[in-house]
Amino acid sequence: MSRSLKTLGDQMLGKLVPKATAQAAGCGGDSWTEWLCTHPDYYSRECYVVANCTAHCGPWEYCCAC
Repeated sequence: MSRSLKTLGDQMLGKLVPKATAQAAGCGGDSWTEWLCTHPDYYSRECYVVANCTAHCGPWEYCCAC
């Protein structure tokens, strides 16, 4: 992961961010929806950044705020 993406992730930590912003920081969609969120509308919801949730996205995980 590039330094710029790591900085972006650090800045977003603990904050609500749009899904696209989370993806831009290196996290894909399906890897975190299976166990964090089952709401059918989750793709249209905000996502928030949680430190060390899982190894899927490096140091960050983007959890859906249902």
